[in-house]
Amino acid sequence: IATSAVPTDPFFGSQWHLQNTGQTILGTVGTPGIDINVVGVWDDYTGAGVIVGVVDTGIEYTHPDLVAGINTSIDYDAAAPDDDAFSEPGENHATAVSGTVVATADNGIGVVGVAYGAEVAGFRMDFGSGTESQILANFLRQDGVDISNNSWGYGGFFFDDFTSPIFEDIGNALVDAVSTGRGGLDLERSARPCRGERRLL
Repeated sequence: IATSAVPTDPFFGSQWHLQNTGQTILGTVGTPGIDINVVGVWDDYTGAGVIVGVVDTGIEYTHPDLVAGINTSIDYDAAAPDDDAFSEPGENHATAVSGTVVATADNGIGVVGVAYGAEVAGFRMDFGSGTESQILANFLRQDGVDISNNSWGYGGFFFDDFTSPIFEDIGNALVDAVSTGRGGLDLERSARPCRGERRLL
């Protein structure tokens, strides 16, 4: 591992999933090397140029570890609705997710994101009544991102069945995002083998 690639952020040493040196976290001793093996590629790949859509609660855009990695040009709040996916009181999940992805490296604050050179765009929903329409509104906008992160659950196992009337449009929106997103690159790539690629995300 190149020394220059190891971040100086104060809590990086606790991010065993990024670099497991056998450190003890919450009383558990880690196994060195059991991590996602990302540190060694940071000299060449940081996620720069990649936009990650975070479909979730709102994001605290002004957080000092996130502010450099926020893209507000395409964000959307399906619960409001408006073009501002800023977090509401009590919302913190999407902020944590965004930090996992793009927290700034070497700024002396907190942690470092796995792809700290990337940007996140928020697509907020409130997980209350009318959630299906909010999911659809946000999924219809995922063709503008390179990666769509959806780290939330819905109503139990297999409830979100794309063949059901409630979720059929949502399923179609996902297919459209894969087919037309990134200028159709995803569809083109799915038709050919991917060999010898080194991608951070």
